[in-house]
Amino acid sequence: MRPGPSQTAGGTQPPSPPAGGFLRPFRHVRAAGRPGGRSSAGCPRGRTRNLGRDRPADHARPGRSPVARTRTTRRGRSPRELRRVPPSASLHDATVVLDDRPVLRNVSLELPPGLTLLRGPNGSGKTTLLRAMAGLVPLARGRRQTPPSLLYVGHRPMLLRGLSPRANLAFFASFRGRTIDTNEVLRRWGLQDVAGLPVERLSAGQRKRASLARIDLETENVVLLDEPFADLDSDGVVLLRAALMSALARDQSVLLATHFHEELDRDAKQRFVLGDGELRAI
Repeated sequence: MRPGPSQTAGGTQPPSPPAGGFLRPFRHVRAAGRPGGRSSAGCPRGRTRNLGRDRPADHARPGRSPVARTRTTRRGRSPRELRRVPPSASLHDATVVLDDRPVLRNVSLELPPGLTLLRGPNGSGKTTLLRAMAGLVPLARGRRQTPPSLLYVGHRPMLLRGLSPRANLAFFASFRGRTIDTNEVLRRWGLQDVAGLPVERLSAGQRKRASLARIDLETENVVLLDEPFADLDSDGVVLLRAALMSALARDQSVLLATHFHEELDRDAKQRFVLGDGELRAI
């Protein structure tokens, strides 16, 4: 008996491919050669069939389309543009109670890019408002939005004691995932001569400068500053103003609680006064 198509004298072998190869029956999914005609599958020549949808052959290959298409949202901005919009910090009808005493009552505040000034007498709750916006105190009522990229600098220097200003700045930068020239940043703040000394040996003004130097890391969308001008001499005030102008030029949102406001009024987009736990726009 003569061997069948899949048998030989030595055993079984797979069937031979048809003329033109195994892919011959599937050639209709590729673009045919002449434009204007139709392929064997009924597709117009020059087009491909992909999962039941006809698309131009040039559009099926990235980089070949003459017009770049961008998916837009209902408001007309692409997802890439929306990702570049920094999240804002805000409080909505927030109430904070400390030691059974309401310190903030139904406070609502949203920080747009730019400078927001917060005024109020001592004990009015300015520090509590900044800490509430930073997520550092609980809310008895209301809600808040705290972006992950936020810098809070309190009225007391926030430094690791036993470390130098250079080591403190490098530690904070690494925590934020940044590699910076700490010597250059400290030079801008006039701390190059004490950059390697433990912070215990620095004056109050130098410790305040070392704490404020974190503004220059440029990693935070929102910056909260509580009485940043306290303990600064006239040179330190000039340096802080320069750092603030740089932050505003980067479209960062800056909330600044201070008594030193006369020279900042013209740069502020929002101005508020806090009294008896209630916030009022001025």
